[in-house]
Amino acid sequence: MTIKLLATWKWLLLILIIGCPSLPEFIGIDQVSPAIAQEPSRSTPLAEANRLLQQGTDQYQASEFQVALESLEKALEIYREIKNQQGEADALASLGYVYLSQGNYSSAIDFYNQHITVTRAIINSEGLSDSLIKQEAASLSQIGDIYRFMEKFHFSVDSFEQALMIMPELDERDLLAEGYLLNSQGVSFQLLGQFLRAQENHEVALSIAREYDDKTLEANSLGNLAIIHNALGNDSLATSLRTEHLDIAIEMENRHDQAKVLNNLGADYLELAEYSDAIDHFRQALDLSREVDSYETEIVALTNLGRGYAYLRQYENAFDYFQKALTITQENNFRGSEVDVLNAIGSLHLFLNNAAQADEIFWKALPIVESLRDSSLPDEFKISLFDLQSTTYEGLEQALIFQARAEEALEISERRRARAFADLLSQRISNQQTDPLISVPLNLAEIQKTVQRNQSVLVEYSLIEWGPESSIIYIWVVQPDGKVNFRRVSLENKTRDLSSLVTGSREAIGIRHRGGFDLVANQLSKTDQLSQLHQLLIEPIADLLPTDPEQRVVFIPQGPLFLVPFPALLDADDTHLIEKHTILTAPSIQVLNLSQQQRRSQTFTTSPNGQDLLLIGNPDMPEVWHSETADMRKLSDLPGAEQEAKEIAAFFNTTALLHENATEAVVKQRIGEARIVHLATHGLLEYGAPEESGVRDVPGAIALTPGGGEDGLLTSAEILEELDLNAELVVLSACDTGLGEITGDGVIGLSRSLIAAGTPSVIVSLWSVPDAPTAELMTEFYRQLQQGQDKAQALRQAMLETMKTNPDPVDWAAFTLIGTAE
Repeated sequence: MTIKLLATWKWLLLILIIGCPSLPEFIGIDQVSPAIAQEPSRSTPLAEANRLLQQGTDQYQASEFQVALESLEKALEIYREIKNQQGEADALASLGYVYLSQGNYSSAIDFYNQHITVTRAIINSEGLSDSLIKQEAASLSQIGDIYRFMEKFHFSVDSFEQALMIMPELDERDLLAEGYLLNSQGVSFQLLGQFLRAQENHEVALSIAREYDDKTLEANSLGNLAIIHNALGNDSLATSLRTEHLDIAIEMENRHDQAKVLNNLGADYLELAEYSDAIDHFRQALDLSREVDSYETEIVALTNLGRGYAYLRQYENAFDYFQKALTITQENNFRGSEVDVLNAIGSLHLFLNNAAQADEIFWKALPIVESLRDSSLPDEFKISLFDLQSTTYEGLEQALIFQARAEEALEISERRRARAFADLLSQRISNQQTDPLISVPLNLAEIQKTVQRNQSVLVEYSLIEWGPESSIIYIWVVQPDGKVNFRRVSLENKTRDLSSLVTGSREAIGIRHRGGFDLVANQLSKTDQLSQLHQLLIEPIADLLPTDPEQRVVFIPQGPLFLVPFPALLDADDTHLIEKHTILTAPSIQVLNLSQQQRRSQTFTTSPNGQDLLLIGNPDMPEVWHSETADMRKLSDLPGAEQEAKEIAAFFNTTALLHENATEAVVKQRIGEARIVHLATHGLLEYGAPEESGVRDVPGAIALTPGGGEDGLLTSAEILEELDLNAELVVLSACDTGLGEITGDGVIGLSRSLIAAGTPSVIVSLWSVPDAPTAELMTEFYRQLQQGQDKAQALRQAMLETMKTNPDPVDWAAFTLIGTAE
C-alpha cells in the first residue's frame, strides 16, 4: 500500500462548490415596502401597519431581532384585518428574511411560502405584474437556498425549477435573473451528484453572464463547471476554467471567491503530486478565508492542508489540520463537511495501518451519512447521492477486513449497495400489506436466513481502489448452512483496467468478425479474456462453490462486474462456468430477499389456453432519435424475433402479439395481469440519455408498436412510474437489455425498473443476440420450465442444449437471470 491511497478520497473533500445569490436582487428586510410608500398622512390602521413594518426593519438593522419579529407580526396582523394584500406580502417576506438570518429555516420557509401564496393571489386578481412576478420568484429562490442550507438538495432543485417556470411570465424577460437561478439550481444538482444536469445549467448561465457582462455570474459559472469537469475526469479543462475564474475574482477584489478558487487549484496541484505548490495555494486560501470569516472555505483549506502534509509523510501536521477542520464543522453543525473531514482522518489511519482507529472514525461518519438520506428523496437523487457517499462505507469495509472481521465487513458491503432499489421494493411490498415494511440493511443473521431460504451459495464482490497502481476485490461466499468465507484478490492495476477486461470480453463475444484471420484473432482474444476473468473472480473461491451443478450460485456483483458474462467464463480445462454451476445474479442480498418476498406473495391460476402469457414479437417499429444524423429513424424489422414469439406461442398453445397488434397501449393494458411476459423486440440501451436520444429519462426502452396516444417506446421510467406488475417472470429477448448506467445501486435500466414494478425475476441480455440460436434457447427454456425446473435451472439447461449445436458463447451466453429463481 502506497501513499497514493490518499488519492482515492472523493472530490468533495477537495473542491468547494461555487455559490452565488439565486437572483441579483433579493427580497430583503431593508427594501422599501410599496405599502410604506403609499402611507396616508392621517392616522389609520394602514398607517399603523406601515409604521410597524418600518419599525421592524429598523429594529432588525439594529440587531434587535426578537422585537423586530414582534413588530413585523403586529404589522402582518393589521394588514390581514384590513385586507391589504400588498402590505401582507411585504410583512411576510420581511418575517421570512429575519427568520432566515437567525437560522430558523422551517419558519423562514413557512413565511416565504405564505408570501408566494399572497403574491400569486394579487397577480390573479389584479393581473400580471413584473414586480410581483419577481417577488414570487425571489421567494422561491430564497426557499431553494434554504433547502440547500438544510441539505435537502432535491427540494432545493424543485424550488429553483418553480422560480424558473414563472420567469417567462414577465413582460420583459429577465435572462440575467434566469442565469442566476440556473446557477443556483446547478449547485443543488451538483450536491446530488447529478453532474450532467448541473453542467447543462451552468453552461447556459455562463452564456447569459457573458452576454450581459455580469462578472459575478460568469465567475460562479466558471467555478462550478470546473468542479463538474473534475468529477467527470476532465482535469485539465477544470484547471483552465479555474484560472479564468481566479482572474475575475482578483479583478473584482472578491477575496471570498479567491479563497475558494485557490483551494480548488491547490487540489489540482495535489493530484499532480506538486505538493509544494498545492500547500502554498491552500495556505493562501486559509488566510483569505479567515479574513472574510468564511468557515466553509476555511474547513476545506484546513482539510486540504492535512492531505498535503499526509502526502509529504508529515502525519502529525496532517492530523493537526484535520482536527482543526473537524472542530469548526462540529461547532457549526456542518454535517456534510464533518463527514468529509472524518473520511480524511479515517483514510489516513488506514494508510498508517491504524485499523482500529480508522474503524472508530468511519463509524462516527456513518450515522451522519445516513441521516443525510432523506426518505422523501426521488429515486434518481437517492442513487446519485449514495454514490457520492461511498467513501465512508468503503473505508469502514477496509478497516474491518484489516482487523479480520470479515462478517461485519459483509454487513457494511451490503449496507452500501442498492439502497434506493431496496427502498423502491420495500415501498411496493408495504403497499400490498397491512404492516408497513421499513427498508433497513440486513444484518448477518438476516443475510444467513436469506441464503438458507434460497438454498443457494451466495457470492458477493466488493471492489476497493487502493490508488492508481492497484486495487482489491473482496469476495464473500455464504453457504446454505450460514457459514461465511472470505477471500481477497489483489490487482496490480486500477479498477478501470478490470472494467476494460469486462468490456473487452463482452465485445469479443458479442461481435462476430468475418474472414479467417479476424475470426481466429477474435476467438483467441475471447478465450484469453474469459479465462482471465475466471482466474480473478472464480478460481479464488472455486473450492467454496457447490459440486452439484444443479445447486444455485447467486452472484452479487459491483460496478463493472454487473456486465461480466458469468456463464461463459472459462476455467483451465476450457470448461464454461455454466457447465459446472446454475447461475443467477442480484444487485444486493436485500434485493434478493425482497424479490423472494414478492414471489411468495404471488398467486396464479394457470390458464389452459395460455391467456396468462403475454408474448410480443416483432412489433411495427417506432421511430427513434438517431444521434449521428440528428434525425428520427424507424427501427429495423426483426423477423427472427417474430419467429421466436410464434414458436413459444405454439409451445403454449396460445397466440403472440405481432406487428400492428403489439402496441404499447395494449401491452400496458395487459401486462399487469400476465403471469409470464416475453418481449422479443428491440431493446434500446441508450434511450434516455440526452446526448444519444434527445430525451432525458432513466436509461432503457422497449420498442413496441406506436398508436393510441403512445410513441411505441416503453421506457424504464414508464415501467417504474406507471406499471403495477404481477408477473412471476419477464423475459427481455432483445439486444443489450441488461445494460444501463452502472451505479452503487446496480445497473439503472430496464431490469431494475421491471423488478421495482413488481416482477421478482427478469431475464435480460448483455449483448446483441443472434436470431436463430436465441429462438432455440428460449423455446428450450420454456420447455424446461414446464417440466418443473426452477428459472435458473431452466436457463442453464437451455444454454447447455443450445451449446451443443451453437458452441460459440455469442449464441447462448448473453442471457442472465436477475432476482429469484423460484
